[in-house]
Amino acid sequence: MFEEQYRRDNERLHAPADALERIRERAERPRAPRHAAWTRYAAAAAALLLV
Repeated sequence: MFEEQYRRDNERLHAPADALERIRERAERPRAPRHAAWTRYAAAAAALLLV
């Protein structure tokens, strides 16, 4: 009885294996550095100011 309950609780509490794989894939993807994002925002702001 306790073993069945333990298994059910474990299945509910722990993340599925494919979720971990998705997180790993997302982490491996190349991302733009933070300064590149700020440069884009600054360029957009400058364009809006000129218009």
